[in-house]
Amino acid sequence: MKLYNNEMANSPRKVRMFMAEKNISDIEIINIDLMSGEHKTPEYRAIAPNSRIPALELDDGTVIMESTAICRYLESLYPKPNLFGENPIEIASIEMWQARIYNELMIPLAMAFRHLHPGMSEMEIQNKEYGETQKTIGIKSLKYFDAALAEAVQALGRDRLFFSVVSVWNGAAISALESNTPGNGPRAAPVQCADQPRASYEARKPEARSESSDDQ
Repeated sequence: MKLYNNEMANSPRKVRMFMAEKNISDIEIINIDLMSGEHKTPEYRAIAPNSRIPALELDDGTVIMESTAICRYLESLYPKPNLFGENPIEIASIEMWQARIYNELMIPLAMAFRHLHPGMSEMEIQNKEYGETQKTIGIKSLKYFDAALAEAVQALGRDRLFFSVVSVWNGAAISALESNTPGNGPRAAPVQCADQPRASYEARKPEARSESSDDQ
């Protein structure tokens, strides 16, 4: 199998962290350069017609798009440890948190990145006022979900089930916020969280970042 990836993008990072949680190491990682437009080349569009990443190409040529769909496929191939829940309440709770975080956190942060980051000016018709509004919403949501997910994990008593959600979305959210920091160029170093997602999440929680990063 081949995973078409970009080190800077949030959705592929979600898949890489999911793979790290399951110790999956037998999938070839192929990096796609978004800034050079490699994702819009005929070669890549033959794999992913919508030019998006990540994309998982199976050995028979089948291509699976969308990060959650890819993770669900990998969950079926590598069932241990279970990251999507083992009973109705776990399954529903994980699905609920992922949907809420995507809609209330990741979309605002993505819009802020697109409309505020200098490196995106050639790819987007930027609206600075809209970007600042979305950034404010994203930062507020990040603080809320950091606390809310901590309580949810304690309530269920199953850290391994919710850690996937916590580490993936907080890591992605923090990355997006840092990418918007003035002075960071479009090729700012990606968050190195895929190899050790648990340790990385703890180190990069908002309270830890206040002393060691250019927080916003």
